[in-house]
Amino acid sequence: MMNAYTDKSAGGGLSCLLFTLNGLDFAVDVATVREIVWLPKLTPVEEVPHYVVGVLNLRGVIAPVIDLNLRFGRVSTGYRVEHQVIVLEYASHLVGIIVDDVSDVVDIPAADIADTPMAEQKKRHPSSYICAEIKLAERIVMLLSATAVCALELDHDVIADADEGMAEVPLSPHRRFCPAATDEEMEVFRGRARELMVSPAGENGVNEKMVAVISIGKELFGIELDLIREFTEIGHVVPIPCVPRHIVGDMNLKGEILTLVDIRGLIGVPDRSGVRAEKLIVVAMDGQIIGILIDEVRDLIRISGDLAGHAGNDNYLKCTIAYDSQMLGILDLEQVIRAPELVVDEMV
Repeated sequence: MMNAYTDKSAGGGLSCLLFTLNGLDFAVDVATVREIVWLPKLTPVEEVPHYVVGVLNLRGVIAPVIDLNLRFGRVSTGYRVEHQVIVLEYASHLVGIIVDDVSDVVDIPAADIADTPMAEQKKRHPSSYICAEIKLAERIVMLLSATAVCALELDHDVIADADEGMAEVPLSPHRRFCPAATDEEMEVFRGRARELMVSPAGENGVNEKMVAVISIGKELFGIELDLIREFTEIGHVVPIPCVPRHIVGDMNLKGEILTLVDIRGLIGVPDRSGVRAEKLIVVAMDGQIIGILIDEVRDLIRISGDLAGHAGNDNYLKCTIAYDSQMLGILDLEQVIRAPELVVDEMV
């Protein structure tokens, strides 16, 4: 079926961030995602639509946060420390949406994105919020219209002043943040809010890049998103005879032969014998198309500044940055792919 995504992408599809809400699968265009954070304590605001349940201070930028259940006309299910906030960029403003879980980043072929029939759409959600359905393996994933969800009739001056002024204002009971939370849970929420207010050292808003946080073994790494052609599941792998152990084999990916490599040994991650990754990132560089095995995509973040020259003696890291109370190494994919260990002249 021809649709806006087919035309827009010229057959290339759409990169989507997958998330769940009330056991249902949703997706949002990665291009609209600013970053993903754990749910912090929100500052409630009185004079806003009921589905705006508060604001957060994201390194000096005040962003309204939406409860999608309320936005969809349903009853709020409350908030837990396990919830996450996807921060979307809309009309030069940031807007957060609360979700149960962020699961993956996937590249969806245009052929698997279908316009949702209006009649069926209205039965399940307000017609403006779900713009398409995605066929993903055995699942149907609803593509969220970030434009529709984030189109808020707000006084942004009121929002900008909210974080400073609301702490001393008595609030209606329905506007208090997570009244059922325990003292321990509230301390977690408060700690997250404090961390989000602080700008990482060197962040100045220039040379901003989007980074995918991935896990390989038990280690986390960052990869610049513009270097990744797509994320996908590992399919049928054909072993290649007489090659080093880190060359896993070949896989047919939409008609292209993709060589899969395991870079754990190269980047110093312990080998887990008998445990094979189920996902990979596809990278096209220097005329090569390579699939790098990973365990999962954990997060999407935006970072600012020069990524080069801050990684010590590790030749395969561009730099290290602070992330979630730890240091995150940003992989230098060019150096990884050009590593002598990954060059196999005998491959057919």
